[in-house]
Amino acid sequence: MSLIGLIWVVWIIIGIARANDRRDAKGARAAPKSRDVPPQYTIGFLKVVASFIVFAIASNFGMAAKVASAFFIVPLCLPTLILRTVILPLGWHRCAYYFVRCTYPLSVCRESAAGGVVYGALALARRGATPAKLAWLAGRLAARPSPRMAGDLALGLLAALNGEQRAARLIFHSIDTRAPKFGPRSLRRIARDHLVMDAARQGQWQEVIWRGRRARHSYRWSYAVARMVERLDGRAQACPAWQLRLLWLFAPRRRATLSLLRRALAGPAPARAPAPSAAMPADLAGALAHFARLLLGAEKEGAAPATEQFLSVVRWVDVRLESPATHVHLHERLARLDPLSGGDADAVTRAFRAQLVTLIIPLIERWPSLVQGETERPVIALAVAALEQGAMQNIEVRCDDYSHRWKTKSALDAHAEWASWAELRHAASQLIALAPDAQAAVFHQMFEPICNFAAHLHNVDGRHGLAHDMFAWLYMHANADPDASALLKKNMKAYLPAS
Repeated sequence: MSLIGLIWVVWIIIGIARANDRRDAKGARAAPKSRDVPPQYTIGFLKVVASFIVFAIASNFGMAAKVASAFFIVPLCLPTLILRTVILPLGWHRCAYYFVRCTYPLSVCRESAAGGVVYGALALARRGATPAKLAWLAGRLAARPSPRMAGDLALGLLAALNGEQRAARLIFHSIDTRAPKFGPRSLRRIARDHLVMDAARQGQWQEVIWRGRRARHSYRWSYAVARMVERLDGRAQACPAWQLRLLWLFAPRRRATLSLLRRALAGPAPARAPAPSAAMPADLAGALAHFARLLLGAEKEGAAPATEQFLSVVRWVDVRLESPATHVHLHERLARLDPLSGGDADAVTRAFRAQLVTLIIPLIERWPSLVQGETERPVIALAVAALEQGAMQNIEVRCDDYSHRWKTKSALDAHAEWASWAELRHAASQLIALAPDAQAAVFHQMFEPICNFAAHLHNVDGRHGLAHDMFAWLYMHANADPDASALLKKNMKAYLPAS
């Protein structure tokens, strides 16, 4: 017990010294807005004092009392250890919530209620979530909302458990890219691990590597997974087998990544089904057979087909659909079915092409990079035009809603606000990916309402995480407007790390 107390005292002294050094480096302030000692060090000091008092009292009652005092001192001083080794594996979400509220882990000491929801959601992720359990955690968060990082992370975890993956990914991405001063590394690590896990599950190797290779010493699991994916994908910078085993050994959750390690050590990922032959099918039926196999393969694998394969198959269908042989066959077939009218082959062709457009729209919507600006063929051109029109209408409607809510100074609850921004951001990003020339029009449509509403969130509601993500997205697409870019850069200074 004395050793634990000594470690805590040394940690508090070092932390206070570092905080004072950072404050001195920024210069003296006439009226500091924050306390001299960060709250986590104050809470740590109080925990040490309480532990020494309990141990001193127990020492007067013999060895049995000393052993019993350990059941108070260890959970109080090492709450995260108890959470990760006992409570979370058992899936006790209520126990996790109340344990955090009582022990104040240092990573969430400023927002213990939101921190309790975070660990409660992590417990449900281990053992399975039900609507009743999720509703209980959501009720605890709604009763004590928090604008800080733990509150945003709790919203993201609940959204992920509810199946709202788009909103969850946006919240996690905002946390992962936020300046370090806005939250502890342990919470940022949870968000990044979820993003890496989700990207690896979908086969998005580039995103796994990009996220995992950042800050490798602080994010051991994400870094280890990224290095495994590099070897699995056959990258030139892949590390040798011995280093991969070492990274896996020192990373947490080794059982969950053991299968990925074995696949990486065995060699590159198995190749996909071979692409169709370069020769164009002889008739429309052959082209449609290739088209059906492409759709079934994408649905079964849950991954984007090869771009060249997709474009080739769509071109084959287009060419065969427009061929004279197909038109002659349609005329003959329609004449047999209705000898008096003879039918309209062009109308049948248009209707058939509209059905093909309906089939490929989900693919292009999910993976915009498939078209790569290819709009020469009618099927692709119609699909892209339909997606552009729908996305622009969606953006206009949502921007009008943001303008109205800014004028009335009304905001939704935190979860609904994140979900609304996730839908708008997804629609805008998808439209820009499909039609890069539309970036300026999309930016000018969104700039005023989103910038004004983000300023309201920052100044009035204190929702810095959501405001940061709105400013960052607008700034990323403000290349064609220097004045707007300068304003957004000025607004983002509050979210940049102190120099």
